[in-house]
Amino acid sequence: MTGWALPVLRSPWLRSYGPAAAGLALLAVSAWPALHAYIYGNLRLWLCLLILPLVWKPVPGGVRPLWPLLIGLAAWGLFLLLHMRVFFFLGACSALWLWSAHLFGRSSWLPLGWMVLLSPVPDLLIDVSTFPLRMRFSAYAGAVLRAGGLPVEVQGNTFLVDGEAFSVDLSCAGFNNVTTGLVLGLALIAMAGERRGRPYALPQAALLLSGALLCLLAANLARIVTLVLFRLPPEAPAHGAVGMLYLLMYGLGPLGALLYWSARRKAPAAPRPVAKASAGGAWLLTACCCAFGLTGAWQPPPAPQPDLRAYPAAEYRQEQLPGGIAKLSTADELVYVKAAVPPWVSDHTPMICWKSEGYELRRIQERSAGPGRPYYTAELVRDGQRLSTAWWYSNGRMQTAGNWAWRMEVLRGEAPFQLVNITTRRPEDLPQALSRWLPPVPCGVEGEEQQAEYD
Repeated sequence: MTGWALPVLRSPWLRSYGPAAAGLALLAVSAWPALHAYIYGNLRLWLCLLILPLVWKPVPGGVRPLWPLLIGLAAWGLFLLLHMRVFFFLGACSALWLWSAHLFGRSSWLPLGWMVLLSPVPDLLIDVSTFPLRMRFSAYAGAVLRAGGLPVEVQGNTFLVDGEAFSVDLSCAGFNNVTTGLVLGLALIAMAGERRGRPYALPQAALLLSGALLCLLAANLARIVTLVLFRLPPEAPAHGAVGMLYLLMYGLGPLGALLYWSARRKAPAAPRPVAKASAGGAWLLTACCCAFGLTGAWQPPPAPQPDLRAYPAAEYRQEQLPGGIAKLSTADELVYVKAAVPPWVSDHTPMICWKSEGYELRRIQERSAGPGRPYYTAELVRDGQRLSTAWWYSNGRMQTAGNWAWRMEVLRGEAPFQLVNITTRRPEDLPQALSRWLPPVPCGVEGEEQQAEYD
């Protein structure tokens, strides 16, 4: 062995930090194939990295290493059971939490909130919940405006004010502001805990973040009311400025005031030193990450193909698209049938797909073709082109329009639901297309079928 290598191998630094550095490198190499696609283009990632020194700071009497270990083992177990990448992410972050506790000392419970906000969990909740919430918030905003004396009619995301149609943006800007506000709220909680001399306990931090969430939702409602009141379209610069202003004033303002009041007096410094965790738990979670990451077990299973037997598919040109999507088309109609997904997985609804194609969805309304046969209709607008579209979920026995409704039914034992989306060039063609594609009256539903209306 060369003369310079032996002193390096015997150095105290290498013996103290070398195994941990090797473990972190192994964790990064094994997690990269599964998580690199999520990292690219994720603005929330960079915001979470900015607050990392605040949240992961070692504190006296920090969280016992047993808790991150149990959280990590539960995440890996759920990943093995459900094969969801979000649990892979949480398991890898739990290993990182234990390595941090081993190298620098135990931290508070805030890294748990940091992990959840950085993970795909907010994206999953936005995909599943944002559409019904936006419709509900539009209805609330209309009620507030009518209470203030403004004659307004609400049609989905479209507001009719003095006979003029005005659409609030259907991008996820408002609800992305909510997740951004929660990340900033977590940073405020970390700074307030340092100012008061001791970190907030898990129940306290959870209560503060829950209060911040309610304030952020209220700020989003106030944002919609202001946009409609002053007729600020999505392309106006003030449209985004109003959202950020209300995020700071009504979303984070009350949390900041409460934290300032609670931390105005510093508590006596804790007499206990910062304790470090052993590396055993970190190595165990890192080994799980290697077992799933390096073997390719993180890759999703092949997407199932949609079942077209109950639909008039023979009349259409058929094309199979990636992701378990069947595309059926004629000269005047375009139909997408998307295969069923598990209820805990986000599905690409028309709200997402058409938006990615550059279309704006207007006049979204929930309609019914009879008892137990609800569906949504909307107008697609792009560069002066206007299309009419409708969609619903069906499993052949039941039909629903709600994103949450079919998930609850599947969890109760119903068969999986497929998404059906029909688009026509002219509004007058949509009722005829619906009559061909809508399933018959579901089993157990009494009443005569009613003719669908489309304006």
